[in-house]
Order: sequence, then structure tokens, then C-alpha cells
Amino acid sequence: MKDAIIQQKIKAYLHDPIHKALILMQMDKTHEEVAQELASIVGISLSEVHDVDLADQLASAADRFIFPGDREFMAKFLEQPILTHPFSGVQKDFTEQLKTYSANELISETEKAIRRTLETYQNYLNELSSNKEKNALLYWLLWRRYNEDVQKQLTTPSLKAIWPFLPADTRIPDHSLWNHLKVTAALSACVAERGNVNKQDWIDAAFLLFSIGPVQSFISTARKTIDHWMGSFLLSYLTFTAMQAVFEEIGADAIIFPELYGQPFMDAYLFNRYPEIFEEYQPNREQLLTPSLPNRFLAIVPTGLAEELARNAEKAVKKEWGNIWNAGKHYFEERIGIQQTKYWNHLWERQCTDYFEIYWLVLPWKKSFQEQSEFYRRFISSESPVELKEPKIWEKVQKFYNLKLYEHPSNLALAYPLIYELAEHLFGARKNLRYYQPSLNRGEPSFKCHLCGEREVLHVEEPKIPGYFQQFDGIITHQKDGEKFYRGKDGWQHIQTFWKELILGKIDEKPQAKIRKFFKENERLCAVCASKRVAEFYLQKQFQSMNISVPEVAFNYPSTAEIAGLPFKEQILHQAEDAPGVLDDFLEKLKGLQENAAEEKFYFQTFAVPALMKRTANKPSLQDFAKIDSSFLLNLLNQETGDEVQDDLDKGTNVLTEIRESFRKLTEVLQVSPSRLSRYYCYLAMDGDKMGEWVAGKRLPQFQEVIHPKIVEQIKNATEERTKKIAHILTERRRITPSIHSMISSVQNQFAVTVARQVVEEQHRGKLVYAGGDDVLAMVPVADALSLAHHLRLAFSGYTEQIEKAAGWVAEKDGWQMRFGHTATASLGLVIAHHTTPMRQVIAQAQKMEKKAKAFGRNALGIALLKRSGEIVQTIVPFHPEKETTPDFVNDVLIPMYNWIVNDVVSRDWVYVLKAEQLGFSDDQWEMFAIEIRRVFERKIKKKDKKKDLLKELDVWLNVLQQLSNELRDRLAKLETKEQSAQNSHNRIIREILNMFAIVEFMARES
Repeated sequence: MKDAIIQQKIKAYLHDPIHKALILMQMDKTHEEVAQELASIVGISLSEVHDVDLADQLASAADRFIFPGDREFMAKFLEQPILTHPFSGVQKDFTEQLKTYSANELISETEKAIRRTLETYQNYLNELSSNKEKNALLYWLLWRRYNEDVQKQLTTPSLKAIWPFLPADTRIPDHSLWNHLKVTAALSACVAERGNVNKQDWIDAAFLLFSIGPVQSFISTARKTIDHWMGSFLLSYLTFTAMQAVFEEIGADAIIFPELYGQPFMDAYLFNRYPEIFEEYQPNREQLLTPSLPNRFLAIVPTGLAEELARNAEKAVKKEWGNIWNAGKHYFEERIGIQQTKYWNHLWERQCTDYFEIYWLVLPWKKSFQEQSEFYRRFISSESPVELKEPKIWEKVQKFYNLKLYEHPSNLALAYPLIYELAEHLFGARKNLRYYQPSLNRGEPSFKCHLCGEREVLHVEEPKIPGYFQQFDGIITHQKDGEKFYRGKDGWQHIQTFWKELILGKIDEKPQAKIRKFFKENERLCAVCASKRVAEFYLQKQFQSMNISVPEVAFNYPSTAEIAGLPFKEQILHQAEDAPGVLDDFLEKLKGLQENAAEEKFYFQTFAVPALMKRTANKPSLQDFAKIDSSFLLNLLNQETGDEVQDDLDKGTNVLTEIRESFRKLTEVLQVSPSRLSRYYCYLAMDGDKMGEWVAGKRLPQFQEVIHPKIVEQIKNATEERTKKIAHILTERRRITPSIHSMISSVQNQFAVTVARQVVEEQHRGKLVYAGGDDVLAMVPVADALSLAHHLRLAFSGYTEQIEKAAGWVAEKDGWQMRFGHTATASLGLVIAHHTTPMRQVIAQAQKMEKKAKAFGRNALGIALLKRSGEIVQTIVPFHPEKETTPDFVNDVLIPMYNWIVNDVVSRDWVYVLKAEQLGFSDDQWEMFAIEIRRVFERKIKKKDKKKDLLKELDVWLNVLQQLSNELRDRLAKLETKEQSAQNSHNRIIREILNMFAIVEFMARES
């Protein structure tokens, strides 16, 4: 980063004291004077801050409402401390929490905390000799630590709790000062003096949009869980690599979204650069290895540098991907011993070099609002799909601009929504023009990869198939002689021999194969898919170079069989806790198996899910058992084996026979039935609803909901003519602004990095595959699936255990945190599948169910049961009615029914009886159907002593079930044509309800 840019940004972070909301109109000094006093602690003078002032004006103008006056329309924060949720519009008044402290006490405490923090930073700076080094360190301290360090120094709990949300403008308290400072810092690098003789100021900024693809094919091309996870991880990793090329030049605040503040990759970067100063920010393995970045980013950059930054980001991605696939190639050559040939090298280069599609767009801001407006209308007319969607961006922003009293450079900031909308529109148009990839005349030659099914499988000899040699002139040297070509079966045997003898045979000899086998016996892969399998070796070295220890075992990912068998393993662990030494015999014999196995061919260890590792911490024997893959246990029980361990265990060996017997005795002693070892697991995909519209500002609350209520009242009651005009726009939606973008990105980042992990891996026995922004992919045992889906949905909006309107503000032990709020919803797809079901099929089905849930009116859970017979049972359950917040259908219908069956309260054939009777009822006979449900339930109750209470519980449940049927009917009526409704009218709702019953019964049975 250039020193001049760093200095600008440092001044941007210090030009407003971060307790500005507390001191406005409360002190004799101005906030500018306070800022100078504090900045001087770290040797910074704010006397020459012209460019920062303009950046501040631009950021403020973009974020604010058109307030009628400066002084008569003001709000003192400490007199009425109100914060507004930027997405839901819910306002929280913290008067009660702060009333026991005087304004002077709070201001004094805060200023002392700021001074102590800056003095600590000055001590860090004194250790450095170079001014450039000092400036660089001070910038990163201010960007990453300043706000948090001051918060830690505070002693007043109520002030500490709301500290991150202190508003930038007390009149419109829906965005924090900290977000405003970050935006100001980003803009300060873009401000320049140009123009006419009067040196009119303007902003020399541009939007930079950047993306990497393909996403779905790279992630979903998977046969093993490690493929799926690694695809997600590499995309996140490469996206960060692209962003690094930008922020190393112009600062991390330039990245508007996704948020880099608190991002594990970013914290690892800072820890590597300043290990002692940023030691506490070093991410742990789970944080670092959980993919949490999307495949695209938006940055505000100086126009003069924009194209260079975009090209540098593209080069960085290509270079790092080249390092990854070259490391994969070297793995085969150095660790396995493959001898290079001309065609072997050609295969890797042909398949990997240009695999990723990289798109970027640079859109400069114009010199004035009117010029920006005209530029917008050149590309987007009033009849375009963009403008036809409500609200119409151009009309809304133009109306806002017309209320301005005078021209000022900062008015350009009002065009921010236009610039963003146009950037997305043009970027989408660019991506529709896909890169031209010259294809081979007859497609990829030879036999295809087992994983992707598209590219030629790896091998070293020239492809001996007629006609293909002409495409690789200079690579293939043999003559066109029919006797020299392999065809059909002979060709495949040639490939098989190469993989079996030169690859798989060699891998089995390597020590790293103890933990996990990289390739199955029957797999033959292309260069891209093989690179994903062995990418961990390169990544491990990268993390080591960053002073972060990530052992080889950390790159293992639980198998589908392991996820399915978690409840069984946990039951054994639970029983074993009360029987010390009960596992010893089994574990000793297992150790003997590994010691006696020729060439170490037995791979029975797994990377246990976090919940299991936490439970067995400091209990060596329990943890050893927790690390045994459930698929190995399936094998011991003579059931079908999984896809992560070797299937050809030699049943004739004495050691293995003893192990089988020892495990059988273990289950008998602990009274754990082997039949409880499930073969089914769940895959979950979650996605926020209409997040594109949220990011574009089309779903934000009205201005009157986010402005301080005192100011709203003043504007509404004003008699002055201009103020009356301003009052008319109070009912319009808030415009998207850079600070709101920053707030959205911050909430997304916190949800992805912290909340999703807590819900999936701490509150449930799941394992995250990906958590980025509003997207979550995870695997979980069947027993946890409904609860996980429900809690993820609650956590997304900020609900606790039940739905309540004040969602979005969440009270945590360290203070208040922000979620998306009750007006933002999410849809989920959940698939129950046998652990041997092809992973691509499961992933595709989960994405399909997520899309069906969205098509069903959104805010819904789509569930699919993939039976081994090939039958697919599907259902969609709304989380709650569209017009109400209660009831919560998943929690109030599905989960109680699941509990009845799994707790053996009622016989599960209750569902079979109803299923057999479904044709006897039509949707307009709901009352009769409900009576039949009650009759069958009563007859199937197992715990007769609780019959009376259960029937009361059932009556409440039936009432909610009827509300669910009404909601299904309403939603279907909106989606189906009259012809479709006529065809499905007989008992469509009853059939949908019974599908729910069948799925819940199956889940309870497998639990």
C-alpha cells in the first residue's frame, strides 16, 4: 500500500472520535477538537484533512436523510439513546440501561478507554524505526482492533453492550459510526482535486465487481465428502487471494462486501504479518478450514488504479490456482513416483490452466449527480426489467436529489444506488457472454474422469484412439496405425493398469495413507479433480508459512457413513463414560489390526465432528473411539460398508475375527443394539430469500421507521413548505448506501463465521461444508436434522427459541449482536439419503428442494427422502404463515410428531394406517380427516398411562395442523393455474400432509 494512501486512511479513522454520538452537543469542545487531541496520541495531525473531509461529506451524504435544518432537527443520543435495526426497522430504546449513569460519567469513561487504547498503539509504534512501517501497522490496528480494543476497556456493561452500534448520525441511527469510518477511509483513497480553475473537488472512484466461476460444477463434482468440502474451500481461498491483491494496494476497507473484518483468512493474514500484536486474532483450525467467502466481491477503488487492481486480482487467482494444481502434479511425480512424459504434462496444462472463468467490471463514478443519472438511463430505460421492479431506483433517487437546496460535490453520493444497480446490471450482462473455450474436435479424448465425467482421465501414454492425434500435433508422436490404438475394453484395461499399479499401489505404501485413502480402488480422475483430492498438501505448507499449524489430519472430512452413525457412536460413548476401561480391549485389538496389516491398508480413522471431539476432550480412550469411522463399524457388524474405508477386509485374519467378536461383546455389555447404527444421513442447503433485493436496497424499511422518532414527529408537524415536501418521502424505502452495504456485509460475515458454526457444530452434531453470508451447506445425522433446520432459520433472523417481532437484536453475554431481522427470511432444502447414495445426486436434490421452497412462497423448508429403492418422497413446509409470524410449523407440527414416534409414545404404523386411507378423503373433508387422525392416534398410543395428556396435546397439534393445511392451500392457489388446481383438487393437501408424516416417521425410525 502506498504510504500516501495509508496516511489518508489513518486520518479517516481518526477524524471523528469513535464516541462522537456521546459527545455531540454535550461538551464545550467540538468533536473535531476532541478528535485532534486523541489523534495526537499516536502522532497524527488532523490539520490537513481536506481530502478526508470531502470523503467524510460523501459518505455522510450517501447515508443520510434530507434533514430540513442542522440545529432545530437534532437528537442527543444520551437523552434518548435509540438504535434502529437497518433491515427490520425495529427500534430499541436503551434509556433504561443507561439512565443510572450521567452523561459526564459515560463520556469520561469512554475517553479514558480510547486514550489507553491509543497509548498502547503508540507503544507498538515505538518498536519500529521506519515511518512507513509505523503507518502500515497503525492502519491495521485502527482497521481491525481499534473499535474492539476500546470496547474491551469499558467498564459500564450497558455502554459496552451497545458500543459497536453507536450511530454515525443520531438522527438516523440505523448505521454505526464504525461502518461510516470504514466507508470514509475507502473513499479517502479515491478523492482527488481536478476540474476547472476553481479546483472543484470530485470523487475519483469506481466500483470494482469481481467473480470466479464455475461455482456449482466445481463444488458439486464430488464422490467423497472431502471433494465437496475442498471445492467450497478452494473457491473461498481463491476469492480471498483476489481480494488480497486489492487490499494490499488500497486497504481492506475498500472491500465493501463480503466483509473482511473478522474474516478468518484476513485474521490469519494479519497474524502472519504481525504475530505478536495480532496473536489473539489467530483463527483456530475449524474457523480457518470452514469456507466462508462467496465467489465474488465488490470494492470501491480509485478510478486510475481500478483496471490495474482488477487485472492483478485475476493474475493472483490464476497464479495461486497454478500453484495448487502444480502441487497436485508434483504429488503424483514426487510422492507416488509417476515418470513425466510429454503427454502427461500436456494433460495437466490443458485441463487446469484455464479452468476457472474470471469476470470483472470497472464502473467509474461520474463528476456530478446529473451526469451519473444520464449515464444510468443510457443502459437502463424505464421499461427495462430492472426499473419495472419496485421500487424504481431512478425515480426515487431523482426525487431525493430534487429536495437538495444547493449544489455541492457531496450530492454526487446520492447517486450511489444508481451506480450499484448499473454495476450489477452490466456485470450480469458481461457474465452472460461466456468465455469462448476452444473445444477439441470430438470432445476430450480417451476415457473420462469418474468424478466429473467430462475430462480425460490422467495417464502418461499418448491416447491411442483413432483421429485424436491430429488435435495434439507436437504432443502425440505415434503414427496413425490401427494396430497401435487401444479401443474399448483394451483401452480401459490400459488405463486400469496405470492407475492400479502406478498410483493406487504406490499410495498404499505411503505413511500418509494411515489416516485416509485419497482414491478409491475403482476411481480414475482427471487433473482438476485429482488436484482437489490432494490440494491439502499445498494448503498445509501455505498455512505453515503463515505460522499457522494445521496438521494433516485436520484436512480429513467426516464421511457420509460417519455422519449417519454419529448417534450410535455417541450412545456407546455415553454408556462407556460410566464404565471405565470397557473400551480398552476393543481399542487394543484395533491397534493390533493396524500393526499387523500389510502395507497399512486399513483406514478406519475419521476426523470426528466437533461436537464429538468436544464431548470426549481429556478422555483419551473415548476420543480414540470417537475417531473410528462409522463405516468401519458397519463393516464389523457385517453390514454394508461405507465409501471412505476399504471394503475388502480380509475376513480370514485372526486379528479381524477377534475385533469383530470384541465389538459384538462391547455392544452387549453397553446394551447398545447394533441395529441402532443408522445408514442414513441428512444434507442441508440454506439460502437467504431475495438477498439480491436486500443488497440493492429494495427491501429496506421506510425512512420513518429508521429515523429517530423525535425527528419524525418534528418533520410531520412542521409548517414550513419545504419541510412538508420532505415529509412526503418519509413513507418511502430507505435508499441503499455504502454504510448500509457495510452493515449487511457485517451481519452476513458474523452469521457465516460465528452463528452458523454455533448452530451446526456446537448446538447440533453436524459438520459445516460451507457458510458464506446467507448461504449454508452442512451435513448432520437424521436425529438432528429437523432441529438444525429450525434453529438455523431462527438464527438467521435473530429469533431465539420462538418467533417474535423484535428479532434482529440478539442479547449475547458480550453485548448486543445484530442478525438480519424478522423481515428477512431464508429457505432451506433438506435431503435424507443413504450414505452410499452418490454425493452429486444428494447435493443436486438439496439444491432442488431449496429452489422448490423458494418457489413455494419462500420462507419454507423443502424435504426430500431418497430411498434406496429409488423412490423419492418430497414435501414443503412453510416456517410460518405469510401474513402472520405464528405458528411455527416446523417446531409446532413436525418436531412434536417426530418426538412422539422416537420416544415410543405412539406406534409408527400410525402413519401407515393414515397413508392407506388417504384416497378416502378429499381436501374439503378436513374435519373428518382430523377426526380420523385422532382416532388412529388414540388407538396406537403405547404409553396408556399418559393417554389423557397426550390427547390434549394432540388436540392442540391438530389445530396447528389445520392452520398448516390452510397455508398450503393458499400458497398452492397462488402458484398453480386453474387447470393444475382442477387436476390436483381432490386431495392434494391431504397427500402433502401425509408425505410430511411419512418423512417424519422415517426420520424417527432412523434415529
